[in-house]
Amino acid sequence: MATPHAMIMLNNFARLPAPRARSRPATIFLHKRSGTASTAVVPGLMVSAEP
Repeated sequence: MATPHAMIMLNNFARLPAPRARSRPATIFLHKRSGTASTAVVPGLMVSAEP
């Protein structure tokens, strides 16, 4: 499961009206910065969270 910090960041990015092209690099940056394998699910959640 993702860490609380990752969930908070996911929540913030999900609220942003940024296009998918901008959201994707942001999630990749989070994944590299956190260094946890659990954060790999964030890109998938971002897609489902977007309208």
